[in-house]
Amino acid sequence: MWSVGDELPPAMFELAKSFVDRTEGIEKFDDVQFYDEIVFAVRSKYSTDRFVTRRAPELLSVVHRIESRLDRGWFHKIGLTSPQARYASKPEATTGSIQDGVPDTVMQKPQGALWTSSFLPDGRSAWAEQEVASSHSARRLYRVVFAESDVRAYTLDSLSDFTQLLDLYPSVDDVGRVAVAWSKMASDFDAVHMTARGLLAIEGVEVQARNGVGRLVGWDAESTAWFRFPRTTRLDPAEGQATAEI
Repeated sequence: MWSVGDELPPAMFELAKSFVDRTEGIEKFDDVQFYDEIVFAVRSKYSTDRFVTRRAPELLSVVHRIESRLDRGWFHKIGLTSPQARYASKPEATTGSIQDGVPDTVMQKPQGALWTSSFLPDGRSAWAEQEVASSHSARRLYRVVFAESDVRAYTLDSLSDFTQLLDLYPSVDDVGRVAVAWSKMASDFDAVHMTARGLLAIEGVEVQARNGVGRLVGWDAESTAWFRFPRTTRLDPAEGQATAEI
């Protein structure tokens, strides 16, 4: 929980600002509406000058109400759940070569991974807004069904989760900045899962890790990067067409 004197994460800062004059929405919005507000705040953080201070004690009461809201409903289920939603042009199951993050650049996602998002309570993918805004018009939505007990997933739900990840799998440049060595992480885990709470706490925040300063950017939505799917996984077209075994 943040307190007076703390600098708020960029996305949390934007979300709290948006609710200052309508705090009743924090409680009244259903989970889908509240998630849409989070996604909009994550997008908005890119328009905020990164050098503008986010020490805003006047926002703390709003932030604490947001934190309380994230402890309920869809947001409280922080683990990776089946089925997941995946937009793809075909039901592929093979990842590419997993590439490490590059410190202090937008290339910090695990390149070569396969991506899913959780389903929202209304049946939409948590990635739906980004898909609409993208140019992937030929992609269709699949349900990725798997046994949850078969997956070794690392969950990013707090800033300490990200700092620990940097300490465990560092990719360090020659000026003391660090990103995640996803290729090394893939030896120990099948997937890395970013929660909605994690988006608000981690996106764009600089942290001091053991090997240098790191900052995670570009995740944009509740999502999971897969290094491999379990062998028992299947992909079902969301429209109810024939199952695709993988």
